[in-house]
Amino acid sequence: MVGLWGVLVVSGADIWTCGFVMVAVAVGAGVLNVALGPWAVNYFGRKDPRPVVLDEVAGQAVALIGLPIAGGAWIFSAGSAFLIGRALDIIKPPPARQAEKLPHGWGILTDDLVSGLYANLVCQLLLRILLPLVDIF
Repeated sequence: MVGLWGVLVVSGADIWTCGFVMVAVAVGAGVLNVALGPWAVNYFGRKDPRPVVLDEVAGQAVALIGLPIAGGAWIFSAGSAFLIGRALDIIKPPPARQAEKLPHGWGILTDDLVSGLYANLVCQLLLRILLPLVDIF
């Protein structure tokens, strides 16, 4: 997901276009995840099957929405969103852990969306406070 976002930024897309694409990816991956979730749970015999990555795609897309892209800031945005997003997906702060208990594909998806939202908020705060202090852009 970070790769697609980086390609958009490098190709000249503005923050609104990048955000729109990430919302579209999150919605598309979410719809597919919910539709295929019951099958994946039965097939792999796990509540959150590791081979299913649509939930990760949706969560990372949410983490990237609206992050700073001006100058070289996008590199810090991409790295921060990825690292913080993955960490929060592993830690699963409330209500992400509770969201896993939702039925079918909703549980698989929602914990990643919550983690992605938290990652986005943390990145927005960190990057919008710290990047202006670093006068390299």
